Amino acid sequence: MTEHSQDLLPVGLPGSELAEATAAHRPGGIVVITVVGELDMSSTPAFQELLGAEVDANCRRLVLDLSGVSFLGSSGLAALVEARQVVHRQDAELRLVCVTHAVTRPLHATGLGEVFEIHQTLDGALA
Repeated sequence: MTEHSQDLLPVGLPGSELAEATAAHRPGGIVVITVVGELDMSSTPAFQELLGAEVDANCRRLVLDLSGVSFLGSSGLAALVEARQVVHRQDAELRLVCVTHAVTRPLHATGLGEVFEIHQTLDGALA
């Protein structure tokens, strides 16, 4: 397994929790991106850049582990929708790991909870 790690934000806004992400490539074309911190308008562009860099033609499944996300803003939701579109164009699948209210609430409030395949654990998303 090869791993790449990248900070989503080199600098942040005062008082904000910076989002960080790591990407791991697993056998079978599985890419796992783990996000920690706030996924908002400040961190979303870097998150999208990381997705673009890590999700290639060999990706069969993208797992976004959002269990460490403390805030999911509207730009973060839009980035998730965009990730779903990119993955589906490649005939791959997208699975989310969501356990915190900070992530599940905006997903369900917007109806996106019905759109994404959501798992409680990383192991569940990988199975």
